[in-house]
Amino acid sequence: MPVFRENVDFFFEEFIKVSIGGGGDASVWAVGSYQREFILTVIEKKIDSLTINDIVDKPAFFMLQDLMKFSPCWEYDAAALALANQLAISSL
Repeated sequence: MPVFRENVDFFFEEFIKVSIGGGGDASVWAVGSYQREFILTVIEKKIDSLTINDIVDKPAFFMLQDLMKFSPCWEYDAAALALANQLAISSL
């Protein structure tokens, strides 16, 4: 289920790339928190960093379980996911 922008609790100061493969040039980034869980966005082009300006037009974000259900080919960095989880619960 998507998390719409108006429901996001907060965005991280720095976004975290959590994918390590499986999407070609696309990548998955943790960008903020919704109800103490991190939210993700998929960027369709190869990039090394992501800013709020890059996602300003995105109306919705996703939870990890949603991406895993609909895009099972992604591979994720466990340390990056752990950091995103820590930020999502500690910044409230």
